[in-house]
Amino acid sequence: MVNFPAPEKIVRDWIRNRSEAGVVLAQAVTDIIADDAHMTIHINPEGIARAKEWPAAIATYPEGIADFYATQFGPTNDQADYLRKHISTLEVVDAEGNRIGNIIDTAKYRQRKNPDLHA
Repeated sequence: MVNFPAPEKIVRDWIRNRSEAGVVLAQAVTDIIADDAHMTIHINPEGIARAKEWPAAIATYPEGIADFYATQFGPTNDQADYLRKHISTLEVVDAEGNRIGNIIDTAKYRQRKNPDLHA
């Protein structure tokens, strides 16, 4: 049995890795908070050096940018199972605390990303 770190650490490490790789959506993250079974990703795209690239970056997520931030909840591996057991919903908020897009149900997200699997 693998012991995983706290869900926010897993997501924070993934975001840091994506940010270092130059991913604009990751560079905009200012905070990640898990409260009970809910995770909130705080972003401030205006605060990054590549802010002009934001519109093109979000255009690749027609169902909403929360899909990018939920990436670690989609796989069918032990770590993603652990994340979904501890975090059932995820939302993205801007610098003023306004929600951007819909709240993601992490279990439904996994099903959407893996449609050939049974629930």
